[in-house]
Amino acid sequence: MAALQQSVSPGDGLESLLRNGLKNLERDLGQGAEHGPAAVHRARRRIKSLRALLRLIRVAVGDEAFHLVNDALRKASHALASARRMGAMVESAEKLKADDMPGAKLTLVKDIVRAASRIAIERASPELFDKAAEEARHHIAGLRGTADGWKLPQCGMELFVEGMARVYARARRLVDKGLKSADPSVLHEARKSVIHLRYQLDMLEPIWPALIGAWVRELQRLREVLGDFNDLCEMESLINDPSSPLSKVKNRTAALRLVTERRDALLAAGQPLAHRLFAEPPHSFATRLTAMWESWYERGSRQ
Repeated sequence: MAALQQSVSPGDGLESLLRNGLKNLERDLGQGAEHGPAAVHRARRRIKSLRALLRLIRVAVGDEAFHLVNDALRKASHALASARRMGAMVESAEKLKADDMPGAKLTLVKDIVRAASRIAIERASPELFDKAAEEARHHIAGLRGTADGWKLPQCGMELFVEGMARVYARARRLVDKGLKSADPSVLHEARKSVIHLRYQLDMLEPIWPALIGAWVRELQRLREVLGDFNDLCEMESLINDPSSPLSKVKNRTAALRLVTERRDALLAAGQPLAHRLFAEPPHSFATRLTAMWESWYERGSRQ
């Protein structure tokens, strides 16, 4: 999704981002468009960005309007998820490799990768991607018309920063709780909020490119840590599932131990990232972001 423009008021700029994002999503999922893995991945990224934008403007549009559009986008994302899911599992299996890995472990990792690849190939038919796109297209039907009826306030950026501060506060709370407890369900929810915050900052990058660019990169690193953790939890379930090709790896006990070791390493890697990213309380985050945004917008207004 594009970023805000300095010459446009915050409300008008966010309205434009929303409408263009929905228009592009319709194009991505349109009948006759190519719906392979890359296209599905692109559409899912766009949906994540749109859901992040909705949380940014939630205070301004109200909960009822927010839920109407967010629920439709969530359902569209779920429809596309199954088409993307096993490709992500192969990527997660590949990440089990390490440069200094002993031969026996490396052989085991290759076995896991082959098993995950078999599942991905079995479930990667063009029909699957077309069906997923069709279902997603059904869920987003009419959203552009709904969003066209919204008029965001022109009173500054405080309402929008409040929406971001809510996302920041939720991410901060859930990341801390999840990393301490290693609870997959908590970390799964934490990852969602990290994603929303990352995309929101993407939209605001022009207000201070160097700072926000670094911020976004660190959030992306945390997002990947949490995503890999989630994929490994699913991999563990598949290894324990007798009907899954992953259960046929030559040494299941060693495979499960390898998955656990990798998950523990990810939790350790997530701690310093989380401490840096969520060091300040939500009200300080909101104050700082408001000041940065106002300064940038005022400079644009004087030009």
